Amino acid sequence: MTILSANGCSWVPRPRVCGRIGDALWRAAIGFDEVDALVLHLSTAALICCACLSGMRPEEVLAPRNTTAK
Repeated sequence: MTILSANGCSWVPRPRVCGRIGDALWRAAIGFDEVDALVLHLSTAALICCACLSGMRPEEVLAPRNTTAK
């Protein structure tokens, strides 16, 4: 989404990052080119959490199947 300012300049808004490590900001902003790497890190963390908390193997977490009776 591009926004046109009052003076005619266009700019793309960047989402504000509020995460902190101690008293310092985690990041100033997240760039568009960083999203793929961050999504990969997030999905890896989710896989690890699901596998550890459920006791499932990684393959079982990655390939869920519907076991409900029809």
